[in-house]
Amino acid sequence: MTYLTYKARFWLGVLTNFLLLPAGFCQPDGQTFSHLGVDDGLSQSSVYAIAQDNHGFMWFGTRDGLNRYDSRRVAVYKNQTGNPQSLASNTVNSLLRDKRGRLWVGTTRGLALFRPETDDFQRFSFGNSQDSTIISLAEDSRGHIWVGTLHGLYRLRTEKPYWFERLAELTQNRLDLKNQHVRTLYEDRERNLWVGTTGGLVQLRPMPSGKFQLTPYFLEPADSKFHNAFNGINAIAEDRAGRLWLGTERHGIALFDSKLGRVTSWTAATGLDLKTQTIRTIQADGKSNFWIGTMSGLYIVAQDGSRFRALTNQPTDPGSLSDNSVRSVFRDRDGSVWVGSYYGGVDLYSPLARQFGSYRPMGEKGGMPFKIAGPMLPANASNQRWLGTEDRGLFLLNADKTVARHYVHNPKNSQSLSNDKVKCLLADGTTGLWVGTLQGLNYLDLRRQTITRYLHEPNNPNSLPNDRIYDLKRDADGTLWVVTNLGGLCRFEPKTQSFIQLGHRSEQKNSLSSNNAMSLLIDSQQQLWVGTTNGLNRKLPNEDGFVHFFHDDQNPASISNSHVTCFLEDRQRRLWVGTRDGGLNLLLPDQRSFRHYTMAQGLPSNTVFGIREDRQGRLWISTDNGLAQLDPVQSKIVSYNKHDGLVSKEFTSNSTYQDASGYFYFGGYNGIVQFHPDSIRRNTTPPRLAFTQLRLFNEPVTGLSSEGIDYERGLTLTHRQNVFSLDFAAFNYINSSKNRYAYQLRGFDDGWNYVSEPRAMYMNLAPGEYVLRVNGANNDGVWNPKPLELKITVLPPIWKTGWAYLLYALTFIGLLALWSRFNRNRLRLAHELEVEQNEKNRQQELHQTKLNFFTEIAHEIRTPLTLVMGPIEVLSTHKPNDAFLQKQLAIMRGSTDRLLRLLNQLLDFRKHETGHSQLQKRETDLVAFLEKITASFLEHARSRQVTLLTESEVTKLPVWIDAGEMEKVVYNLLLNAFKFTPAGGTISVRVQQDFGESDAENKAVITVGDTGSGIPADELDPIFNPFYQVNPSRKRDSGFGLGLALSKSIVEQHQGQITVESRESVLQMAGFTRFTITLPALPPDCSEAVPSGLSTEIEFPSGHPTALTKPADEWVEKEEEGSVSGKTLILVVEDQDDIRAYIRDLFAETAQVIEAADGAVAWEKAAQLLPDLIITDVAMPKMDGFALTNRIKSDPRTSHIPVIMLTAKGTTDDQLTGLQTGADDYVTKPFHPVLLQARVRNLLLLREQLKAKYHRIVTLQPQEQQLDHPDDKFLNQLMSVLNANLSNADFNVTSLVGEMGMSRPVLFRKVKMLTGLSVIDLLRTTRLKKAEILLKQKKASVSEIAFAVGFGDPRYFSRAFRAQFGVTPTEYASRCAEVAEVGVH
Repeated sequence: MTYLTYKARFWLGVLTNFLLLPAGFCQPDGQTFSHLGVDDGLSQSSVYAIAQDNHGFMWFGTRDGLNRYDSRRVAVYKNQTGNPQSLASNTVNSLLRDKRGRLWVGTTRGLALFRPETDDFQRFSFGNSQDSTIISLAEDSRGHIWVGTLHGLYRLRTEKPYWFERLAELTQNRLDLKNQHVRTLYEDRERNLWVGTTGGLVQLRPMPSGKFQLTPYFLEPADSKFHNAFNGINAIAEDRAGRLWLGTERHGIALFDSKLGRVTSWTAATGLDLKTQTIRTIQADGKSNFWIGTMSGLYIVAQDGSRFRALTNQPTDPGSLSDNSVRSVFRDRDGSVWVGSYYGGVDLYSPLARQFGSYRPMGEKGGMPFKIAGPMLPANASNQRWLGTEDRGLFLLNADKTVARHYVHNPKNSQSLSNDKVKCLLADGTTGLWVGTLQGLNYLDLRRQTITRYLHEPNNPNSLPNDRIYDLKRDADGTLWVVTNLGGLCRFEPKTQSFIQLGHRSEQKNSLSSNNAMSLLIDSQQQLWVGTTNGLNRKLPNEDGFVHFFHDDQNPASISNSHVTCFLEDRQRRLWVGTRDGGLNLLLPDQRSFRHYTMAQGLPSNTVFGIREDRQGRLWISTDNGLAQLDPVQSKIVSYNKHDGLVSKEFTSNSTYQDASGYFYFGGYNGIVQFHPDSIRRNTTPPRLAFTQLRLFNEPVTGLSSEGIDYERGLTLTHRQNVFSLDFAAFNYINSSKNRYAYQLRGFDDGWNYVSEPRAMYMNLAPGEYVLRVNGANNDGVWNPKPLELKITVLPPIWKTGWAYLLYALTFIGLLALWSRFNRNRLRLAHELEVEQNEKNRQQELHQTKLNFFTEIAHEIRTPLTLVMGPIEVLSTHKPNDAFLQKQLAIMRGSTDRLLRLLNQLLDFRKHETGHSQLQKRETDLVAFLEKITASFLEHARSRQVTLLTESEVTKLPVWIDAGEMEKVVYNLLLNAFKFTPAGGTISVRVQQDFGESDAENKAVITVGDTGSGIPADELDPIFNPFYQVNPSRKRDSGFGLGLALSKSIVEQHQGQITVESRESVLQMAGFTRFTITLPALPPDCSEAVPSGLSTEIEFPSGHPTALTKPADEWVEKEEEGSVSGKTLILVVEDQDDIRAYIRDLFAETAQVIEAADGAVAWEKAAQLLPDLIITDVAMPKMDGFALTNRIKSDPRTSHIPVIMLTAKGTTDDQLTGLQTGADDYVTKPFHPVLLQARVRNLLLLREQLKAKYHRIVTLQPQEQQLDHPDDKFLNQLMSVLNANLSNADFNVTSLVGEMGMSRPVLFRKVKMLTGLSVIDLLRTTRLKKAEILLKQKKASVSEIAFAVGFGDPRYFSRAFRAQFGVTPTEYASRCAEVAEVGVH
């Protein structure tokens, strides 16, 4: 630390006055700290170490994590299990920024170096783990890092290779510390390294040989060397005289003379007794003072011992130290002092922060005796003052802020104040005091201590015109002028004790502009100015008339607002006028025009309550939103708020005061702000700037490559990364909440963007070169003159590169040449046709015929293009004996199979990546399942001369899995095993049951092993990563590298685990690879295990017969639901068998597919089965796709079914015709299967969303819904039928089917598809909702309500109601009654 950072008391003016205070002076009222704690993001409250890096970040080491603070946000760094680039421990004891700007972190588990490029740490470990607890770090003048631990002192060589050198290896005669517990390290100006241990002091003097001379010292007695409790040293500092200040564990400060080699004094300053204190830290401030942190507070001590100051926590003062146990002190580059405590986090002190103090009178109980301050006035007695309040009457205050006298309103005492709301005060010499209140004028006789009231008397015209007294002034003639809020202006006649009113009279134009008077001023010319709510008034001399000043919207030079609140005449005899909602006004010399100062010029509010002028001619303005300073010469305004130390944000009228020492006082709603104008200094240091965080698509990233982010070199983004944001910081910690920020992207923004959040965000930037400029201003609006710049390059997509445009140009030239050639041929042909007209007609007719033919052929070719593998299988079946042909077909089949497998694998992986894969778990015999899969590989194993074994410890092992998904896992593992197992090798598939402590912990274990080449050890960890391949050059058939990633995803979705162990084959040792899959053996949760179509009806106790506990309709419903349960039902309509089969296979895994060869058959199946979706061709016999779609959408039974048209006719007219008939989508051939699947999935998802909507509608309340959609009309009819028959206990499913006019299967499936509810669930829910309404009305018993909603058995109604709402009907009715009773009371 280089200079003093301690704030002086406000009423002493300047910082240097602090040094003149007498010894032992305690903490002043104006000393203020700001705090940073766990509520602000700090990871933990015990702050052991503080440092600042080269950028300006503040670093705090705590008991639970390392914290980086940028004046706005706290970033926390902690140990991450399994991440060697994180901190080794969360407890940080020491921090050091070396001369190269690197940040070293000492923890309880070793040393770490912060790497800002990658935002992580490099660890340095000791060979002996017991030395890993680091207590202290220091850098010597040679650039070596010294590390003090609990078990010795080490030196780290900071050049590669890094290693730790023990002290014994560095000293002459290999001497070592006698006490290995190192507490602190310090290098003096002679380059001697001093080591403080729990046993004393050790000096390490560098010798010419490069070794160190070790000399131990002990503290007491000075001439002996032995160990005792007083020898423990926690802190060392050197003063200007060369003495060492030693902070001890139990004996305070010891002053050590290094030349004499002994302690010369145990007294740091006269009158300061620290002999029993535990000293934690000592820091010099550069101004001949030390900041000393102890367990009982913070001390600032002059190095010559002439003075000191103690700072401690004051529970009633939020600006004091947050905790007395100080652990660390640090002075940053701006002169601010950071204090880390054990329980209170971090405290920040700066002489430029929170420069405003508070004047806090003390009541009888020690607290402030009022809430809202009013007028202030000096009293007759020395250092006493009068204070009027808005809530507690009048106070006479002593110099020590205690209450000398308190005057309040007493209804039983006519000589008390007329009201406790004091609006104004005026001294009447030394004998009396005029007190204006909200209910009358009071005269306090100071000698007799009596109060005389002056009140408005309706029948007395000479009494006060109104009791609301807002201001009092006395002119040079001694006349008392009184401003009343509703009675205008009046003057007091002491001889007659009467008042003469000068109010507003509508018949008199020059009368007062309004009786709602607010303020009064008598200027140096003895002119009387009156401010009202409707204009400014200047009294004419020697008469009772006034000159008026009103706001005029058409005159910009008029007063800014007619509601005048306050006045000030400055030293230059200029009149300043404060207004409500109009800001501040200066009356110009022409005595007619005004200059305005409003929020546009920097005022915190346009409502002004008070104005004061300081010795420099600056104006101080109180408003309802803070305080402002106006420099009239430069017309510059600086605003202040609570972050500057203001105890009041909203000030009150007529509550300003200046004492004899020049201190200003402004009263407000939370007390009184006190300050000396000359002590308010401006922070002129511009903040440093740094980028802190890059975000892509609002997600933080630590690097665009393995090397991290280097903001100095710039950023290069791909065209897919053009949605990004950059956080930045302005390193001003003084009232940092007032910092301001701006950013501009050159090449995109025309000007600067001014923001309150330091984040620059951009979306969809075009490819190109940009420069991002950011800037910040400190708490006093000082901007950094040199904005921080970052070069950003957004790369174009490949189709927008230079090479792409060259290709486009060449293509255009080629097409132009072709067009030119075609045009020449056309002209030549036209010439020939002109000669032979008949030939022209014939050629034209032939041309049309050919064109139509090729158009039809082109449409027909679209269909067979969708098939690839079908012809191969046909040829293989028809020519089984043709060896040559079979060989060629095998090659083609292998390639197409591999292509299909890779595509399916890629699609499956994508589906799992996006979370769209839904398992269909069923109970499966795992033994039979694996035997079936391995049996399909036997022929392949024989052809590869590989032994394939299947082993099982049990004959049957039931598990709940999705057989289709799990088959992919085993298939991938076996394919990989065959790929890397040479001839003669063995592949084994083994299944076993792993029994846990309970049935819930039983596991099924599948092991797939081979005796192949094995996997290198360094490639085992990433083997399950997507697109990762183990040495892909070893096998040409390497695939995408997605098989194992997909397998892991599927296994984890089954709540299982997949692991791998392997050994790479060497010359004399065979390799192996073994994959182990662990699956839970018990069934999953009920929600997963029970098929979606089965009823989840609550089972009641078996004590009652089944016929009584469940209605018969429920059993009927289960039979009906069986037809609609299971997979999605898709109807494929296609007249070509191969295409129909191909489409069926596309959806066979995820849906139940039914087929129809023409539209007529398709309509019969659709009307009967009500599929979830229909895929239909257009050109078909009997009934084409257009007619089929129109009929489906026109019939109420099938109108809800989505239809996709799949056809070779791809013209716009064809598509428009299909969509106009009601088709939901239109796909042309040849089509991409993934595209078709995605469109089917989207339509089904839309249907599910509609189902959720209808579910909410029909279950909200049992009342009729007014709906318009065809499906909505069906539900409207359904709900009307249900509501009409709620009370009919015999109304069941059969009755509903008859009422709706549909067959039972069609009704059940349509209701299920639209609402997600079965018919019986819908009927039951509607009845129970109606019962809920009746219970709330409390007009019938539970049995009556049960019969009223159609339940024949009240007991069954109670159980059904409890299953629906969680309580019985009786309990529900009681709760409703209790809620109603609470509402009444």
